[in-house]
Amino acid sequence: MKLLIIMGNSSVGKMTVGQEVCKITDFRLFHNHMSIEPVLEIFGKMNKQVVQDFRESVFKNFAKSDNYGLIFTCMMDFDSKEDWAYLNRIRKIFKKAEQYFVELVAPQEIRLARNVTENRLKNKASKRNVEVSNQRLINDDKKYRLESRDGELDFENYIKIDNSNLSPEQTAQMIKEKFGFVKTEHTGNEKLTLLQQQEIAANTLKQPLQTIKECGFVDNNTNIFCVVAATDKDGNLLTGEKLKGYKGGFTLLVGPDGGILQGGSAFSVQQLIQKYQQGNRSK
Repeated sequence: MKLLIIMGNSSVGKMTVGQEVCKITDFRLFHNHMSIEPVLEIFGKMNKQVVQDFRESVFKNFAKSDNYGLIFTCMMDFDSKEDWAYLNRIRKIFKKAEQYFVELVAPQEIRLARNVTENRLKNKASKRNVEVSNQRLINDDKKYRLESRDGELDFENYIKIDNSNLSPEQTAQMIKEKFGFVKTEHTGNEKLTLLQQQEIAANTLKQPLQTIKECGFVDNNTNIFCVVAATDKDGNLLTGEKLKGYKGGFTLLVGPDGGILQGGSAFSVQQLIQKYQQGNRSK
């Protein structure tokens, strides 16, 4: 079991880098807004205690699992005793795990530009009022010390990365190589879980996992996961009723062996499944 904490100032790229690390390793991502956004949606306002309870439940159960490792992202005020106590509480929950720490840094003007990226706004509904979000970022920079001093952190496994001019993919690769993280290669003999098939579909279509879960289905005869959809001019996925009268579209299949096959609207699902079973697929 491994714990990777990615810390850094607002909009520095913690979540996006975490997503890329997951693509090239066996880590699972629990970015901070995965606990914040549901609480805001349910309660209509921030409730820090509920967010903390939610996170600690995830931490405690994940630490007891047989997963490879968890990525958690957070902002850290290095002058705050409360923030240090919370970090140490997480570390205590994962006391049996190997622990790794990545600090991302970038100047404010770059982070303000990243504050409006499509991926950020898609995953963080509370950031979609850009004017308010930008002002909060600026205010936080003034109010808190969100970047460590050189040599301040003495974690055994730690790297500080200025990712101002690095892509998320480049940053993720640096992290993987620094700590020797791995990605299990599938031989094709083992069977994937439904969740793993859904993750492959989400990565292939560059769509949120939850969207794929909601619109996909499993062919019970073959255990092939299927997505019948189209994309509009903005890249949004159209499924179900929204497909009626829409010209074009596609079907994506992800098999339990990890194979992938995509066909245009001329193919029915069953036709495409037959092609898949005949070996016309990629891995």
